[in-house]
Amino acid sequence: MAQAEPKRLFIADTNNNRILVSGIDGVVTDVIGGGQSALKDGDYKTANFHMPHGMAVIADTLYVADCENQALRKVDLKAKTVETIAGTGVQLRAPSGGPARTTTLDSPWDLALSEDGNTLYIAMAGDHRIWVMDLPKQQIQVLAGNGREDIVDGPFAQSAYAQPSGLSLHGNTLYVADSEASAVRALDLKEKTARTLIGFPNLQQGRLFAFGDIDGVLGTAKLQHALGVVYVDGTLYITDTYNHKIKTINPEKKSVATFLGDGKPGPGDEKTPRFYEPGGLTFLDGHLYIADTDNHRICVVDIKTKAMKVLELKLPAK
Repeated sequence: MAQAEPKRLFIADTNNNRILVSGIDGVVTDVIGGGQSALKDGDYKTANFHMPHGMAVIADTLYVADCENQALRKVDLKAKTVETIAGTGVQLRAPSGGPARTTTLDSPWDLALSEDGNTLYIAMAGDHRIWVMDLPKQQIQVLAGNGREDIVDGPFAQSAYAQPSGLSLHGNTLYVADSEASAVRALDLKEKTARTLIGFPNLQQGRLFAFGDIDGVLGTAKLQHALGVVYVDGTLYITDTYNHKIKTINPEKKSVATFLGDGKPGPGDEKTPRFYEPGGLTFLDGHLYIADTDNHRICVVDIKTKAMKVLELKLPAK
């Protein structure tokens, strides 16, 4: 999920192969994509996606990780058109890089965009690496990861990830929800090194499967298949997906705490907010907007009071 000014939400309606553009009141102003699972450019009605996931937006340009199409798409929100900017539609089978449009990708899952809008960071979940695209030059390459499914810190080239699925950029730090490692990683883009905030790196046994539901500090705390991450005023908010919770991480103290959810899957109620495998999330005007995936809804949470409501989406008449 992504947001932009004017206050718009961009929601990946993944299994319907489309993107919904909504106001914060839930009124859907545009539907991007015809709903067919295909790799096709064109206007909003004729273009198609195949299980789109993460997005990044700047001004009137929306970038989409079109996961099952093994592609990155660019949406011109003024012209209302969709264009493929990276990937061939064929899944990556070997390390590669170069001209973006002729480079094969492997399950791009989430995106983060530099402040100047020139650099796009990609969580390449199927490739177990973090990639980067120079948008003006239309070049794409591996940024971090050796391609082995693992959890290893250190210099980018030697570091390892396990199905990275969520990204959030703050300054020179790229935060990564490393789902199969049930970890959250911090990539220093200046020093080109990776470190683990929550997770169990460099262990000889069980490093990919040290999952659970434990709050606390690094070495004790556990997540279970976290998919989404967003940085807000010194705090990371995490969709702890298989624990059906939203958690917070203090990056400096390397500690994690449950923010909302009791771990029981389901819709809950006003007194007992619950989630069912929450996925993506974003932040706007003091509120978290959470893709509560298996409840098929968007939840809006006030980060100060923790009050939660469901965003009632109102689709345009056909």
